[in-house]
Amino acid sequence: MIELTDVTRIERERQGYERIRERLEKAAARNDRLLRANDELTAVIAELRTANVAMLRSSEEAQAGRREVETLNEEFQATNEELETLNEELTATVEELRIANEDLAARTEDLRLKAVAIEDQKRETEEEHDRMGSILSSIGDAVVAVDHDGRTVATNVVYDRLFGGPMARIRLEDVAGLPLRPEDMPQQRAARGERFRVEFAVSDASGNRRWYEAVAEPLTAKDRTWGGVVSMRDISERTMRLSLERLVAAAGHELKTPTAAMHNYLQLVQRRLVSGDVSDAAIYAARASVQAQRLSDLVERLFDISRIQTGQLEIVAARVDLAAIVREATEVSSVLPMAPVIRFSAKPASLMVLGDAGRLEQVFLNLLTNAIEHAGGSDAIDVAVRRSARSAVVVVRDHGAGIADEELSTVFEAYTRLRRPKRAAGLGLGLFVSREIVAAHGGSITATSRPGDGTTIAVRLPALPSVARKAAAMSTAAKTARTTQTAARPRPKAATAS
Repeated sequence: MIELTDVTRIERERQGYERIRERLEKAAARNDRLLRANDELTAVIAELRTANVAMLRSSEEAQAGRREVETLNEEFQATNEELETLNEELTATVEELRIANEDLAARTEDLRLKAVAIEDQKRETEEEHDRMGSILSSIGDAVVAVDHDGRTVATNVVYDRLFGGPMARIRLEDVAGLPLRPEDMPQQRAARGERFRVEFAVSDASGNRRWYEAVAEPLTAKDRTWGGVVSMRDISERTMRLSLERLVAAAGHELKTPTAAMHNYLQLVQRRLVSGDVSDAAIYAARASVQAQRLSDLVERLFDISRIQTGQLEIVAARVDLAAIVREATEVSSVLPMAPVIRFSAKPASLMVLGDAGRLEQVFLNLLTNAIEHAGGSDAIDVAVRRSARSAVVVVRDHGAGIADEELSTVFEAYTRLRRPKRAAGLGLGLFVSREIVAAHGGSITATSRPGDGTTIAVRLPALPSVARKAAAMSTAAKTARTTQTAARPRPKAATAS
């Protein structure tokens, strides 16, 4: 049996549990309210934080706006100051424009006065130009004025008549008959402000040659040279007279010896024939014949000089073998008295040029004779013929004493004789005539030498294509033509299977 005390104790414990449960329920309810309140407080705090952020942003924006307003205010003040400065500058500019307008009016007046003065000066210049034109027209010499660029600025009637006017292109030749270089033309030298006196020749269409003397003076203005004026005078008569006097003097001196020798030999021949000594007469006759040949050579050279000076040196051009011409001249020269060994070589053996065979042989005989006479100490003379590109080159070299530099530059001039103790007889015309003949063939001749090392003379002439080269060129052309025809011929179409 259960005791009463136990029941009571159990009841009390149950009631205690009930009270505890109620308390727990109240606590749970209270805790729920606290949680809701906490959530509401959290939401309120979040809203407050958002509002605080918005308020801070608004405050920053307001502060930025205040700063912008302050900046705009400062800019407005600066703009106002700039406008004030600009206003002052505009005022100053207006004043400057007023002063400039007054200056412009003054300058306009000065320019008007200067224009009047220029017109007066122009009128005076035209009058001066007319006077100068009248003076130039009255001058008997040809006159041409050039500027510093070589352009013709004025000529007279004589210049226009002699040379064809300021735009005419004329070929001037030096005393040796060679064309003047462009930089040596009188107008070009005058354009450089040179003061000079020079002689030159002009050949007309018929081959007649006239000689002129050009005298130049520089044109200066305000201590500055801007060109020159050239006066040209026809000195053909004087030149021919001086040349003739020089030629006659040289010829009289050189022809005297062979003429006297021939006269003496003929007297000896006559005496021997009278006495019946035919053998001695034949010897003296042969010696007289040698002197007659020498006399004939001298006369022929005199004729050549005359032809060259009058521009009538005749060249009958034909296709000739230069190597054969030089070989023949070598064979003739090798039998001359005191001739050393002449070594001849030609590569190729045949070298064709367009020229006058007789005149070309005369050139190489002159060169070889000159080498024999002036290179007595030479043990041999070397003669070589070769092709160089489109040129035929003939080189004659001796091994004698050579020529000094001061004499080398004049060896091709007329009447030039080397200053040596023992001079060879002659007019000093051989190399001059040789140069003229070579120049007439479109070639050139040069001399190089060193004392003690002999002298070398080189002749260059335009070479004609060799037969082998012609054949090769024709073969190449034929092959090219065949190839072109083959390429142009339509190809047969390929067969297609049906």
